[in-house]
Amino acid sequence: MPPPQTFRVYEPNGYSLLYGVVEDVSWLSVAGVSGFTEDTVTVYVFPAGLRPGLYNDSILIGSDDADNSPIYLTVSLGITVGPKIIEVEPDTLRFVYTPFVEFSVTDKFVISETGGFHIPYNAIENISWISLSHASGTTEDSITVYANPSLAPGFYVDSIEISSPTAANSPVFVWVTFEVNESQAHLETDPDSVHLEYVQYSDAIPTTRFRIYERDGYGIHFGVFEDIPWLYLENASGNDDDTIIVHFSGLSMDSGIYVDSIMISSSEAINSPIYVKVTLEVIYMPPPALDVFPDTLNFTAPENGNLPDSQNFNVSENSYPTPFTVTESIPWLYVIYDTGLVGSDVTVFISTTNLGPGVYFDS
Repeated sequence: MPPPQTFRVYEPNGYSLLYGVVEDVSWLSVAGVSGFTEDTVTVYVFPAGLRPGLYNDSILIGSDDADNSPIYLTVSLGITVGPKIIEVEPDTLRFVYTPFVEFSVTDKFVISETGGFHIPYNAIENISWISLSHASGTTEDSITVYANPSLAPGFYVDSIEISSPTAANSPVFVWVTFEVNESQAHLETDPDSVHLEYVQYSDAIPTTRFRIYERDGYGIHFGVFEDIPWLYLENASGNDDDTIIVHFSGLSMDSGIYVDSIMISSSEAINSPIYVKVTLEVIYMPPPALDVFPDTLNFTAPENGNLPDSQNFNVSENSYPTPFTVTESIPWLYVIYDTGLVGSDVTVFISTTNLGPGVYFDS
């Protein structure tokens, strides 16, 4: 804005006259509208919003005591075409992200022309971790910046270019910094080791379980990984607080102690991966061996007489409640048994129908 200027009001013969100042000009103002001669009046001009060109107007000075009243002071204002200057405020945006901590994903900056002019602009960015609310407009305007926190921990710096074909200082830049901190989430398991015990040839298949959780209650995602031939898992992935069930699957393993580990991994946990130790104890037992007692049954029956009484034999096994079956294809006997488990009896009945005198053997 141009500096103010002054003019002098006086009576040539030195008389002190009361005077007044009148103006009706939108782009100027006068400090003081009346006074006594001799006096000085200050004039201010306001060029904002005026197009380039020459502006002329006048200020009236009048006095009831002066024969030549009123008189006029001509005021001229020249507006020249000056350079347009584009600016941004602020010129730096800073984002800070720590996983699982409240994070403001937006910020904004204002684009303006220093003289208040409306000029077009374009906002240009090629940054994978931010996006803009819009990429062009006319000053004065504001742009919202959205940050995407899916970055590896580190410190990232880039800039947004603001250009205008009518600005002398184009382009200007808004610098954007993004500090991504490491997660403070910690994976935990309870317990951190599990034990399986299997007796050879047993039908009792052992299982166990362990819990996976985040120490401070954060809802993190995790995966469970193992390459152990003698077990399998339920729930190989999950989030928050979860339980993994471990099943034994090595029925034909030799006796002994086997040790391995299950890995739990999460990209959101600072201590990933962690491990659960797995111990398997296979207890030796001799292979199942069936036995029968007695191993021979003898029946005697008269021809066309009464049938002999039934006889029993017992099926046993050295150490296990092993199921058994009895198979026979002998036309002159049949068998009955209840449970089909070792330790029980099998009853044998004889039928002499269609048999003549003689000795018959079978098994």
